[in-house]
Amino acid sequence: MALTEQSLDAEYGVLGSLLIDPGIAPALISRVDPRDFASETCRRLFEAARALLREGSPIDAITVRDKSGLGHDVDQLILELMETTPTAANWEAYADLMHEQSTLRQIRAQAQLLASAPTLDECRAPLEAMQEVYNAGKQLEAWTLEQLLLEFADRQAHTEPKEYITIGLDPIDKNTFLDRGDVLMIGGAPSDGKTAFALVAAYHMAKTHNVGFYSLETGKEKLEDRLVTSGMQIDFSRIKKQQLTDEDWMTFAEKSAEASKRRLTILRAGGLTAEQITSSARARGFDVIFIDYVQLITPANTRNLSRAEQMAEVSRTLHTFAQTSNTLVVELAQLTRQDRKDKRERDMFDLGESSQFEKDADLILLLYRPPKDSHFVEGDKHSEALDPDKTRILRVAKNKEGMRVRLPLAFDGAHQSFYVLSENPYDAIRRTSREVKKSPVTGGAQTFIELNKKAEGGMPF
Repeated sequence: MALTEQSLDAEYGVLGSLLIDPGIAPALISRVDPRDFASETCRRLFEAARALLREGSPIDAITVRDKSGLGHDVDQLILELMETTPTAANWEAYADLMHEQSTLRQIRAQAQLLASAPTLDECRAPLEAMQEVYNAGKQLEAWTLEQLLLEFADRQAHTEPKEYITIGLDPIDKNTFLDRGDVLMIGGAPSDGKTAFALVAAYHMAKTHNVGFYSLETGKEKLEDRLVTSGMQIDFSRIKKQQLTDEDWMTFAEKSAEASKRRLTILRAGGLTAEQITSSARARGFDVIFIDYVQLITPANTRNLSRAEQMAEVSRTLHTFAQTSNTLVVELAQLTRQDRKDKRERDMFDLGESSQFEKDADLILLLYRPPKDSHFVEGDKHSEALDPDKTRILRVAKNKEGMRVRLPLAFDGAHQSFYVLSENPYDAIRRTSREVKKSPVTGGAQTFIELNKKAEGGMPF
């Protein structure tokens, strides 16, 4: 691959900075990769400077020339490097540009191999190599404590407060600090509502972020129905029976314009590996991706690996992707089945198939039906009992940067929505519980929601 003028300028800037200010040598040499040099001569000069640093010898034009073994043939080049580099203060920018050009050269080389591959099977190696090169981050960066303290003070005093990614539930959002690059895991038993919960969270996030929802289980039409139900609050039963009223159609028309502006893409991901999902997410530039659900991802390597090891590899792949791509990864996961007579509250150790999931997650939310004889206040039998058919527990089982809480929710099946029950709703819950017992199932659930909204300011989720 031909060496471009831009590549050469970047390499000259790196070496020139090193020669005019040897004081930056430790930081520069620890960050720059010799493989990023396209010019063999420049690479040898850099390797000579690195060898001198390791020996504790001084770095200057003469010592670098002699250590490189290139002799006086490079005298003119070294002089040019020092004269054309305006300042050593920009060495990090030169290093970044050099690394970018190196990555581009490697991708183009693999692209040539890909273009000449005679069979589909022979495309695999260059494709994997391209992905590996593309995923490689910048070289190791380092900061002294003094630099960190100065940056901290400047950020706290002179920048706007950071806006974290929220899921739409105030009690959770106030105690968690989700950001791009994090991994959020939402665990739930089958039919407890984790997909409905995730869809509403994705719909909420899509108002401010580019969101991809990778579905490995639920079909497109079912997802459409749930999104319209929860996003526009149109009765789920009427949607499923295709019996929308004039009022429903009016609601749909009124809310469609705003809903269409939300950047939410549904993707069918059945049979895909973690690498294929992350490659798709990179190509589409998603800020947030949801995976429903993670144990259905096809392992890339099944040879001589147990199921737990396969899932651990999936978890590590998604965790690495989140960090290297600055993407929030939301993984839905199945919880192990629990006997309905079991009174134990769920915890993160109920995540099935691999403990690696809990290790890699920054935040773990568990959504489940209240166990038998469960009460609004955990362990307090004097607080109101929770109906497992009409309520859910949302537990923050792991939170690296905040509190862990247990939050009772009301579930409105008719609208595939969740509502927060406030911290002290005993009177309201008693009223709604009595009302639910007297009402038909749908009417009772709706009364439960409306009274809680009215009495406690519960918010739809």
